[in-house]
Amino acid sequence: MELQEQGVKVVPSVWLEQGTQLDVAATLAQLQSERIIVKPAVSGGAKNTFALTRAEAGAKAESINELLQQESFLAQPFIPEIQTQGEWSFLFFNGAYSHTVLKTAKPGDFRVQHFFGGTVHTPEPPAHLLEAAHNLVDAYASGCLYARVDGVELNGELVLMELELIEPFLFMATSEGAFERYYEALLEQLQQPSASMA
Repeated sequence: MELQEQGVKVVPSVWLEQGTQLDVAATLAQLQSERIIVKPAVSGGAKNTFALTRAEAGAKAESINELLQQESFLAQPFIPEIQTQGEWSFLFFNGAYSHTVLKTAKPGDFRVQHFFGGTVHTPEPPAHLLEAAHNLVDAYASGCLYARVDGVELNGELVLMELELIEPFLFMATSEGAFERYYEALLEQLQQPSASMA
């Protein structure tokens, strides 16, 4: 939400705080969508992630509300481009670009994770998407050993889904030289004087 307030194009999100109830009609109206994604605010691997139409959201509201008693969730509009084009991940080490993967879901699904049948591809990234990812890293991941920018292309622009800075999967084996680039970035980090010594 803070990135959105600063002008970054992000997937619209409605925050569902822990202990609240999902208001299906209000959420759909706010997102201006007939199909939504509901997922934990802090998650990985598509845990407790649902793609729901209006009718399905109403039917699942009780079970989602039970989950909401345990943790916060967020709701987002369903983005069909995830199914048709895939989700981009741009990898940076010490702010320098390393490699890109494009994750695609199996037919009929929306989850790109391999354990749900998703696949990983390594196309040459479009220059305008890579530039947008690099701008995000320059602005918001300065000094980070690694950063992964996850997004989808909508109307020719990169729309941010996640800026991964804490323990992301780095797809190292997909790119020749990635391990060496990571190693060099780590050495650079280790050789920098710490703030306490400055």
